[in-house]
Amino acid sequence: SDSNYRQDPDFTSAAIIDEVTEDRKIRTFTQEIRLASDFDGPLNFLLGGYYFNEDIDQGAGISWGAQSRDFANSLVLGASGAKLSIYPTTGATPLEATFGALEGNPAKYAGRFFAPGQGLTEAHTLKDEAWSIFGTVDFEVTDRITLTGGFNYTKDKKRFTDNVDSSDVWSSIDFNAAQYATLRQGLLIAGGVAPATATFLAANPTFNAQANPLNGLKDLQFFKEFLDVPNSVENGRSADDDWSYTARIAYKATDNVNVYASYATGYKATSVNLSRDARPSLLDKAALISAGLTEINQTYGSRVATPEKAKVAEVGIKGSWQEASFNLTAFKQAISNFQNQLFVGTGFFLTNAGKQSTQGIEFDGMVRPTKALTLSASMVYLDAKYDSFVVSAFGDISGQRPSGIPELSMTLGAVFEQPIGDGNNLVLSGSYHYESSTPAGDGGILATYSREINSIDGSATLELNSGLQFSLWGRNLGNSRYLTTIFPSVGQAGSLSGYPSLPRTYGASVKYKF
Repeated sequence: SDSNYRQDPDFTSAAIIDEVTEDRKIRTFTQEIRLASDFDGPLNFLLGGYYFNEDIDQGAGISWGAQSRDFANSLVLGASGAKLSIYPTTGATPLEATFGALEGNPAKYAGRFFAPGQGLTEAHTLKDEAWSIFGTVDFEVTDRITLTGGFNYTKDKKRFTDNVDSSDVWSSIDFNAAQYATLRQGLLIAGGVAPATATFLAANPTFNAQANPLNGLKDLQFFKEFLDVPNSVENGRSADDDWSYTARIAYKATDNVNVYASYATGYKATSVNLSRDARPSLLDKAALISAGLTEINQTYGSRVATPEKAKVAEVGIKGSWQEASFNLTAFKQAISNFQNQLFVGTGFFLTNAGKQSTQGIEFDGMVRPTKALTLSASMVYLDAKYDSFVVSAFGDISGQRPSGIPELSMTLGAVFEQPIGDGNNLVLSGSYHYESSTPAGDGGILATYSREINSIDGSATLELNSGLQFSLWGRNLGNSRYLTTIFPSVGQAGSLSGYPSLPRTYGASVKYKF
């Protein structure tokens, strides 16, 4: 798979960010072998092996656009209460000239803060090799009772590299640096701090987290220098393995009704954040400082999400007749170390939730009241929450409902098929889909917004005996509008953006079957 991606990432008509680029090559090889029995006796088995090998080579980039300096200057003015600006602005200290002068060269930064073309260039690779062996055994205790046991052993190894270079001059400025002490002192005194105290705080900006009057500008350093991987502390490797199993009992109550109960475990190996947003873990901070590997304005986050494990219990009943069928299931699922990735306005934050659980009931069924008419219905009730998620991108969101998981969803459908002679058919179909209100985002202000879905689809199809099919169709006929997801606007703290749903859509199609 080869892909080339270009996007205007600020989602505005202004040329704030030039574009995001991404060129990715993925090479994947898989092989599966199965040996299955078909004995006449009560015992049958399946034994298999699976191999997976994938190489990813990804290049990417992001850079400031033609209007970036004016946009950024407005952000600097806002963050400093109009006391600071990038270039000369009425009533504000121009930072390009001031920082340059404090370093002995007033022209050093002239025209260079948020200059068009500056940004990040990226190169990432991932090599993933995994294999597993799996098997199941079915034992018919009686003609109506079957016991099933199964296992899966997985071994997964990953090697990855992250190489990101920043040309953004603004993000290379250390606002805590000693040479800027006089600027910090002047701002503190102007803000009402006593001169003696201001002198101390200016010389010791990390003594008090709120002491540095330039702190508000740190959030605008979007393209900080990146600590490449591998390095002497982070080896860019993961090695995981796991045994998973399943157990089930099925009882054939009648020739048409079957009931069952099952319990299973599942596993997902380490995930890797192949992007400019990958940051070393706080757990490695001391070792990185000791090795002298940290960059200016070093930040911490996550390069990987560690493996997650799932446990699922399920009971159900299934019925099947010539004119009707149904499935009814109740289940409870718990995922420990749940892997979660959220967009936070300047990038993606990959981490683990302590636990995420879902319990619910599912139903689907159909009935054919006449030969021509088929009615169907499916309903799902889900009670989902983050049992423990202390270190999400938006702080502790333990107890909150994950976004995009409605409490109730339902689909009702009808299909009418009418022969019209000579082997031709007229098929009319319609469906209604509903999803109850659910949070549109995880955590913070995002969780206060929600979405609800009500959508009606329909179609009319003429099927000819020649294999030709002519259709008229419409989707979202009621023109229901909602935001599919909401996220922090790019580089604009306090603003939100969202992706709208598709509006009413209709059309015609022609198909030929042979």
